[in-house]
Amino acid sequence: MIDAKKVRLMTKIAVYEEGIGREDLAINKNTRRTYMTVQMAKSFLCLSLAAFLLILLYSFRYFSSGSGTGVTADPRQILIRALAFYLAVLAVGMIMCWRYYRKRYNDMLSRMKQYDRNLSRLSRHIAETGKD
Repeated sequence: MIDAKKVRLMTKIAVYEEGIGREDLAINKNTRRTYMTVQMAKSFLCLSLAAFLLILLYSFRYFSSGSGTGVTADPRQILIRALAFYLAVLAVGMIMCWRYYRKRYNDMLSRMKQYDRNLSRLSRHIAETGKD
């Protein structure tokens, strides 16, 4: 006869493992510090590249298109503005990324705890019934 409790537990475990569990199991291989360090390094590189491209696009307006009608500005002032923009983008972006990845890791931990509980419940149930 089919044991309904065992089937429910096995179904919960399988759905988790095939769905979001794949990602959670990959994240869980690292400690929080390692996970956050890697993710923040990736975010730093992406934010730096995005800020550099935006600064590059912004700086094009200071060069003429050959007609001599370009906007003229002090190069020192342009560099100061570019640096201020870069630091602002980096500060805001890194704070947002830090909050996002911290929440993502904490959510993964809570899902993994439930997964471990389901595994131990299944193990106890199999031991109690003595059937596989």
